[in-house]
Amino acid sequence: MGSLAYSGDMAGIELKERQDQPPYAYSAVSSGMSATNMDAAQSRRPSWRDVWKKRLRRMFSSRRSRRILYIGSGIVLMLAWIGLILAFARNQQLTEKKHLLGDSKAVGSIAGEIWYLAGTLLHLDTNARTLAVQWSGKQFHLEDRENPLSSFEVSYNFPEGLNIYRDVQAIVDDDITQAQNDDYYYFMLDNATALPIGNVGMREWDAFDTDIDLAEKSTSVWTQPIRGYPFDVWTGSLVIAATDVACSRNVNRSNACVLSFDGTALLGDLINWKVTANSTSTCRILDSAFCDLACRIDFSITRPGLVKFTVIAVIIVNWLSTIVIFLLTGEALINGYKTEFLVGTDMLSVLFAALFALPGVRSLLPGAPDFGSTIGTYFTARFSVYCSRRLPDLVGILPNVIIISLCTSCWAVAKLRWQAKQKAESNENVGKA
Repeated sequence: MGSLAYSGDMAGIELKERQDQPPYAYSAVSSGMSATNMDAAQSRRPSWRDVWKKRLRRMFSSRRSRRILYIGSGIVLMLAWIGLILAFARNQQLTEKKHLLGDSKAVGSIAGEIWYLAGTLLHLDTNARTLAVQWSGKQFHLEDRENPLSSFEVSYNFPEGLNIYRDVQAIVDDDITQAQNDDYYYFMLDNATALPIGNVGMREWDAFDTDIDLAEKSTSVWTQPIRGYPFDVWTGSLVIAATDVACSRNVNRSNACVLSFDGTALLGDLINWKVTANSTSTCRILDSAFCDLACRIDFSITRPGLVKFTVIAVIIVNWLSTIVIFLLTGEALINGYKTEFLVGTDMLSVLFAALFALPGVRSLLPGAPDFGSTIGTYFTARFSVYCSRRLPDLVGILPNVIIISLCTSCWAVAKLRWQAKQKAESNENVGKA
């Protein structure tokens, strides 16, 4: 089979059967479409609904089950979070209503007027361990469950109001009891030199402030104040007694003519705290060996459920992140030289970000105390073999920072060694070539 010799003349070369190829003319006239119709077709665009329908159809046409799974999971998590917030809000509302009723069960058998001390919560100082409460007199109406408290103006029977004394006892006044001889017991303060801290009953806005000293309820590490956060429990007490000012003037004794309030109620709340108060009087206890007409108010202060839930959730997430980082570091140290595990600096960025983010997350915890508390000891003990049930300080945050710091150092060293090994192998291959 012969072949034609190449003459070098490019002009004489022609494609085979080029002359047989049909002519192509792309014009509006040859295609049967006018220029006006072409402009109209280009100006028409699909609506945003059609665009989104097309996108959604394309999204779910591939791997539909997986997409439905993670979208459904996101919706479930969002609804669960909203449900938790609504549940905590409902619980807070019920708690405030219960505080408003106060000692309603204890005063149900009292006939006549029922006097209440209504306390407005002002501030809780964890460093000074004091609770600031502003008190005012109120009349309690047992039949009204929605608005049981009304203004306390008793000047029609007590023209000079009532003087309020703190931390005193009200004992039986034998002199006035024998002088009156009307089958009633009259009481007096055990301290004749005590000074009043306020006066109520003359005006509607009469009030007085108190600072209640707080202490730990038990010696357990789980409930100690600050140390047991968020399960710490505080307790405190206050004794209040009142005297009729006009009666005391008549008998010329400032500690005479003692009266008592029947119950207590709390108004408002403190953010990140749950405060409850109960009042008692030994004179109303039938089997009591000693009769003290003064009103003793006992406080119990704990963290609300929202704070506990938030702290536990943050601790679990912190430890899950720490475990993942620890496992990745271990894989990098074991298999990093055999694979491309150490390529790039993405993991180092993650490690440094986590290292500086953990202290910031700790400071964002609701009502977080100063450093030195046992945060989440019970829960972190399940995730690390280095944690015991009674480690003293920052069991929920400090171990995470330490572990991530060590992982960062190990990862950096492994990456440097891997780069040195890669460079050495590259030089060796160049030398062989």
